[in-house]
Amino acid sequence: MKNYLLALLIFVGYLSPIQSVFASEDEGEEGISKINDSMAKRVGVETANLSSKILNQTIPVYGATTIGAEQLFQVGAR
Repeated sequence: MKNYLLALLIFVGYLSPIQSVFASEDEGEEGISKINDSMAKRVGVETANLSSKILNQTIPVYGATTIGAEQLFQVGAR
């Protein structure tokens, strides 16, 4: 009986990598990751609350500046 269980465990262990190769990339849960507080502190994960902010930055620009072609629109009257 022990030999049967050992052979079964070896066989299942042998097939495990093969199963992951054929798994679809669409399978699995997306968008949720949970890490307990002690692990987050140990690996340096930091969290912050999100809120709306206004960002202002002025940089010097040399030469001629233009708007990108994908942002130009021509509107004609009917």
